[in-house]
Amino acid sequence: MYVSDSMRCRLLLDRLDARATGIWRVEGGVLVQTGFSAADDMPKEVADGFALATLRIPLDRVELGVVKAIVQRKVEVSVAEELPDGVGSGYWLRAFAAGRSVAVPLLDEFGSKPAVFSVALALDDRSHDAIASVVLEIARC
Repeated sequence: MYVSDSMRCRLLLDRLDARATGIWRVEGGVLVQTGFSAADDMPKEVADGFALATLRIPLDRVELGVVKAIVQRKVEVSVAEELPDGVGSGYWLRAFAAGRSVAVPLLDEFGSKPAVFSVALALDDRSHDAIASVVLEIARC
């Protein structure tokens, strides 16, 4: 059975009780959004605003967790309280009512195009490694 990136995002959202999830694939010098899902209680203007703002992200935007993860080829964790309020990841995490995001690069295990799968969550006691493990499990389905 084929599982679309949008379906993967929803599966991860539900599995981790997340605030938002997204997948971007590398195409040329940009990340192209291929899936996004937001929590049911998220304001529509926040979810739509994020989806629109992140349709295409240049790979030189290394201040963003999804870009940093794919460029550095390692899991990148962004914590809202450690980031500026009004811009980038700090802005969106706060808008999502999330405390952190975990961006996982998908290199060999996700088809021919490198990609990154990110999840925004409340701060809790789950380790970043445990979250990344679930992200990879869903990515491979």
